[in-house]
Amino acid sequence: MTKQNKTTKGPLEKIFTNNPEAKILDTLITFKNTDISKNEISKLSGVSFTHTLKAIPHLEQQGLIKHTRNVSLAHMYQYNTENPTAIILAKFAHEQAGDNLQKTIEEDKRREKENPTPIIEQEAGQTCLMHNCLYNTDKTCTTRPKMKGDICQTYQETET
Repeated sequence: MTKQNKTTKGPLEKIFTNNPEAKILDTLITFKNTDISKNEISKLSGVSFTHTLKAIPHLEQQGLIKHTRNVSLAHMYQYNTENPTAIILAKFAHEQAGDNLQKTIEEDKRREKENPTPIIEQEAGQTCLMHNCLYNTDKTCTTRPKMKGDICQTYQETET
């Protein structure tokens, strides 16, 4: 599991904007099978350590998170997957995340239709500029690149 600093808004934070508790819950739902220290919760959620210290007792009192263990002086917390309210909240967060992902995919498709990636055309015998393909010696490369690193159509034809 890789933990990184918080860069995007989670589903609960999008609904409860700039609410430290929503940010913390989004983080703990994301890492629900891992116990995390207060310091890590603060870093991963993007909530100041002071606000994290204030929010954790409230979330624990609501039964949404639970104290799992102590590692030296660090108190470790985990999303409470046994609490019925927490279960419903996690399902809701996952549904929201799925809806947001679907909207992003649809928006990307719409944008691609409006502004398609240009087709690269070159003279025969030139190197394919998009793919740096040296095998384009007798045909024109008209491959539309889909991803960086795709091999041009001409190269694929010469290989077979």
